[in-house]
Amino acid sequence: MVIDIAAHISNLLYQNEAVSLPGLGKLFTRYKPANINHLEGVINPPSKTISFSEDVDINNELLLKKISTAHNINHHQSEIVLNDYIESIKNALSFQEEVEIPYVGKLYKDYDHQIRFIPFETNFRTASFGLPQLNYSPIITKREPVLKNIEPKIEVVTNSEITETNIIAPLENNEPKNQFKWLLWLIPIVLGVLVAFLAYKWYKNQYQNQEAIDQAQISKIDNDEHSTIDLGNKSIEQDNVLHNNEEKIKQLENMPLPNELQEQDSINKVAKTEPEKTPQQLVTHSDTPKSIEETPINRNENTCIVITGAFRNNQNLSKVERVLKQHNWKVYKDKNKGLYRIGVQFDYDNQSDKESKLNSIRKISPESWVLKK
Repeated sequence: MVIDIAAHISNLLYQNEAVSLPGLGKLFTRYKPANINHLEGVINPPSKTISFSEDVDINNELLLKKISTAHNINHHQSEIVLNDYIESIKNALSFQEEVEIPYVGKLYKDYDHQIRFIPFETNFRTASFGLPQLNYSPIITKREPVLKNIEPKIEVVTNSEITETNIIAPLENNEPKNQFKWLLWLIPIVLGVLVAFLAYKWYKNQYQNQEAIDQAQISKIDNDEHSTIDLGNKSIEQDNVLHNNEEKIKQLENMPLPNELQEQDSINKVAKTEPEKTPQQLVTHSDTPKSIEETPINRNENTCIVITGAFRNNQNLSKVERVLKQHNWKVYKDKNKGLYRIGVQFDYDNQSDKESKLNSIRKISPESWVLKK
């Protein structure tokens, strides 16, 4: 019966830290942490390596018990088999031969007749089973060569060595050109365009505000043409210059106005503070345009003229005129200080008749004021 002693040694090293070889020495394991082989580019997992020592000869009889159990022989027979195996190793070593223990390593004697052991790469650490070696490629960074300052070599050429005329091309100017010089020319152009645009927007807003003021009054009068002329509404106040007694004038002067009505407010103040003129002066005023036909004034002393509104645009007069005619009033129109005025002209028999007609007019236009009594 052939007994493989080397296989039993290998199996015992997986489970034990040391295996004794009686009369030869001891094989023992050592823990080896994970390591990196930079030459081969390999990362090795944790392992147990094998070492041999002939100085420590402790017979723990692990190998004898393993042989007896595996082959079902007694202890004495196991000793005979193990001693024969140890003697064969010693004889081979005495002749300077290498003795190989499969999966474990090699034994040999050096020139000093000391037994040396070369372990194989078998990992006897059971906890590392399944952990393979990892291959990696090292990252190599290229270093740019450092250029040394080389002094230019100056050659001295004598007159005798000059055989022909050398034309040297002018050196190019390697300085970076200023690519932003064109901005110096572009900035004034952009500023000029911006100023022109802002001026155009300001003029357009002024024109649109004036048109909005006129359209607001026309819309208001058109909506109320079947009832009354509400000159107290804000849309009418933006273009209509109202005149009344001194108490009403002071109230209007003290009333705060929005910014867009400041210009109209100044016109109202001019209209309120101007001295009262005679009807003849109003009719013959030099500012009267050809587009408006002024109403001739009745010379009768019992004639009263009541102004119901004053406008910058004479086109607004037609709306008010239509409403006044619907109430069967005789329309009066003139122009004074750039304002187109419209109102009512009527005759009265006595003071009571006059007050009655004035009250009727003020029901239509509460802010009406008397131009001629």
